[in-house]
Amino acid sequence: MLMDTPVLKLPKPNNSIHPKNKISFFLTLAAAALLIMGSLQLFTKFGAHLPLSQISTTASTANNRSTAARPSMLAKNKKHDLTSLRKTIDWSAVIMTHLSEDGKDLMIENYDPIHNKSALLFTSSNATVVDGVSHQGDNLIYHMYDRKSQKTVYAFLSGEQYYFSGRGLNAIWSTDDREVFFNTADGSLWKIDTKQHDSLPIKLPQVIHADQLSFYRNHFLYYVRGYALYRISVDASPSIEQQVVYAASSKVFWMDPISEDIYYVKKHVAEYDIYKHQSNAALASDLPIQPNGIPVGYTNDAPNIWAIMYVSWNSQTGGFDIRKTSAKQALISDIVDGKVRALCGFETTDGAICDNSLALSPMGSILLVGGVDKAQAYHLWSINLNTKTQTELTNPAGKSPVQLIGWDKLGVD
Repeated sequence: MLMDTPVLKLPKPNNSIHPKNKISFFLTLAAAALLIMGSLQLFTKFGAHLPLSQISTTASTANNRSTAARPSMLAKNKKHDLTSLRKTIDWSAVIMTHLSEDGKDLMIENYDPIHNKSALLFTSSNATVVDGVSHQGDNLIYHMYDRKSQKTVYAFLSGEQYYFSGRGLNAIWSTDDREVFFNTADGSLWKIDTKQHDSLPIKLPQVIHADQLSFYRNHFLYYVRGYALYRISVDASPSIEQQVVYAASSKVFWMDPISEDIYYVKKHVAEYDIYKHQSNAALASDLPIQPNGIPVGYTNDAPNIWAIMYVSWNSQTGGFDIRKTSAKQALISDIVDGKVRALCGFETTDGAICDNSLALSPMGSILLVGGVDKAQAYHLWSINLNTKTQTELTNPAGKSPVQLIGWDKLGVD
């Protein structure tokens, strides 16, 4: 008989990351804005994993029928000693995942696009879902549901593992990395204190029914159900669910780095327009702020002034442009010189853009993109938005596609 109380499996003492000189994130408003901006760009990598035109026909990760390994095998065959992971000052690498050659395992890699090299962090079951990089860039959380035992294990790169009865959904970090939130299919909401490694998770009184969690800001947990965005206070009991956006065309939402305004996309004919929901406005008052664009992150135009970075398909040139909402001209036109027909890892329509094929660095200076050409060959590029140069990278998956999870501050040696 399965117990409702989660079980904590403590890691061995030498199986932890020990980052040095951690930075306090709330010394100034500017520092807080940088942290929030970076966190939002990391978390939104776990929403839509297909082009927007195909999302509605995609089964959710929780219903993945791949054979899952037992929880004890979640992080099997580790290739990296976690104590050897070097913390960097800047956002220097990108977490990416891909299947093994036989398709049975998920390979979790850390890729340094500046030096064009990668390191295998660990290998896990192909049913593993990587949830997100911490805001400080020095940790990672992932989970796997074992259908045989009907348990879900949540694990950190730093070694902690937590087991729960039932099917668990994705996890997200609080803004200061102090807590991690996740919920299970029965609506139960849980919180882990990441600084108290010997304490059990806390079951919160709130009950939510969500497809996935999106982000956390100012005591509110935001989550998606269908194509609508909701929020609930996790620091008040009882708390009432509030609907924020009701008619998006994607399950990916972005929160403004300074305010609580929300950005999302809606389909208009054959394109997707970027909409903005102001935090104090009625649901029906949302208006488009930019035609033909898929948000990929933010860039800092001036102190405390941020603009959305987005990618758009240019049907006239047959290429992809990178733009920002504060400028009329494209930052870079045809970012990969027309070498790919879709920024996705599989065969799809021309101009398709997949969320997990794009990873913009938190400061908006480097963009990693993956895509397939007309022959369905997969390519991976690094684009420097300051110098406007592109570099085709060595794909750690060979000819297979990768999923770009998010930037981190872990060195690749």
